Amino acid sequence: MTLLDILITTFLLIFIVSLDLAAVGFAYGTNRIRVPFLNLFVISLIGSIILGSALAAGYFLRAYISETAITWTVFTLFMMIGIFKIISWYTSRKKEFNPDRKISLQETFLLALVLSIDGIGVAFGAGLERVTLLFIVIIVLVSLITDILLFKFGHYLGSTLAKKSRRNLGWLSGVILITIAIVQIFI
Repeated sequence: MTLLDILITTFLLIFIVSLDLAAVGFAYGTNRIRVPFLNLFVISLIGSIILGSALAAGYFLRAYISETAITWTVFTLFMMIGIFKIISWYTSRKKEFNPDRKISLQETFLLALVLSIDGIGVAFGAGLERVTLLFIVIIVLVSLITDILLFKFGHYLGSTLAKKSRRNLGWLSGVILITIAIVQIFI
């Protein structure tokens, strides 16, 4: 693998995996949920470590793990979280809005795991290409930074939309998560 191959593959792998994080950031922004930097760092760190581990595992395990099983697991988790968000919005829509809501510690870890599971399938695929240790280290470090930036960008767009809208857009986060779940089936 040449350095150019490593850079192109790194960019594509990180972009594909981090795109869901940007969409989730957008969903949290529309729901007006603040995500403190420490929570976002934990999400990104867990995701990057699992991504690097999946790359290495994909290299060593090759044909022993079904990508279909991973896809359906991610679909189920995102679908459940999306439905939960819509139900939560529906049951709480008559309550007074609290602009100081923050993501909980439990939700931080759950989100990190769900987003990491999504990246496992992509990372296993890349791991089949006989990646090097240097490639894995580059992916982990760049992923850590990219995840934070894309989540922040998505969150900014979502919260800007929510501020400009006079309606409660809490339901939109559930719809986005369900859409991500459905897209996972067809990718």
